[in-house]
Amino acid sequence: MKLVHVVLNFIIFLTFCQCKYEEHEGHFIRNENFKSYDLHELFPGWQFVELNSLISTVDQVIVDENRIFVLDKVLQKIEIFDRQGRLITSINGDYLQNGNPVQPICLITDHYGKLMFYDAANQGFFFFNADYSLESFRHSEFYCHRIYKTGDGFIVFKNQNKQPREKKEYYYNILITDHDFNVKRRLFQFTIEKNLPRVWTFFSDPLNVTKRGFEFFQPLSNYHYVYDTLRGLYTLPIVFLNYHLNDEVLRQLDLTNPKVVMEEIFPNYSLINNKKLESKKWTGWRYILKNQVRFTLVDKEKNLTYCMDELKVSLHGRDLLLPFPSIQSDNYWVMVLDGQHYEDLGLKNYSNIHPIIDSVIQDGKTYLVIIEV
Repeated sequence: MKLVHVVLNFIIFLTFCQCKYEEHEGHFIRNENFKSYDLHELFPGWQFVELNSLISTVDQVIVDENRIFVLDKVLQKIEIFDRQGRLITSINGDYLQNGNPVQPICLITDHYGKLMFYDAANQGFFFFNADYSLESFRHSEFYCHRIYKTGDGFIVFKNQNKQPREKKEYYYNILITDHDFNVKRRLFQFTIEKNLPRVWTFFSDPLNVTKRGFEFFQPLSNYHYVYDTLRGLYTLPIVFLNYHLNDEVLRQLDLTNPKVVMEEIFPNYSLINNKKLESKKWTGWRYILKNQVRFTLVDKEKNLTYCMDELKVSLHGRDLLLPFPSIQSDNYWVMVLDGQHYEDLGLKNYSNIHPIIDSVIQDGKTYLVIIEV
């Protein structure tokens, strides 16, 4: 039986290898022969950064050449660091002096490099000058869970949320807007129902902006959406070599039931748990394989595939186990070293692994590994 299984996998692999990796054909992900890799082997340009401030949750990170922006929803603040992790300033408190301290939900650097964010408490957009002083505030007609910058405007992802008194014309998960957030296109309509559980439905950061639109990834799915200004909206398949979750299984299971997902899906199938990470040279897939987080990295220039069960780097004379990349920011991929990401790796024991992990788990410190891609 083992020989039959190997032969079948080999036939499937050959079938996919005979196809070129072109966008319209979807994505085939190899998930076999996992190895431990060193960061130096794959990425010659990277930086280890200790954030010199208390961070509760890293909900969003934006990296540019000189700055690191971190949004922390729990502590209701945005912290701005230099590239060495030194705190420049914090944005929090009652900026409008109206008794509503800001509750930042998502941030972005606009088309001029200035910071802006959507605030749930005041239901609007805050715009800041280059010195991080408040430039202006503008009321928003709709809730924003995440904002993406495009060449001629923005894409807003709402995550099935609305703000108080929001009009039904904005009950769409994706809004395509101009520079002034005037809506030009609406996609994926939803309805608001009280006490409706929305578990396992969306990634917190599900979109990749492309030259003519975007890619949209969702959990518990074997395809993703592509929006193209010329072709419109269509889907592309995502196929794993091993333990692939097929349409028949998806139709038979109640994927809104957490118990079903935890007991029948995660232990048995391969599932992406992050959007595709993309650069000119690399494509990266972070996924769950039978309850374990794994990572497949494809070097598009050399046509090489790396299947990882561990990614390490030598730091302070010892190997540091790294969480896999999960954030894409311009020319960088970012690994977040915090309690949640190490919990995702399923460490049975963190003591004596590395002092950095001890400081993350025991002292609540937060580090970033910024990779040039």
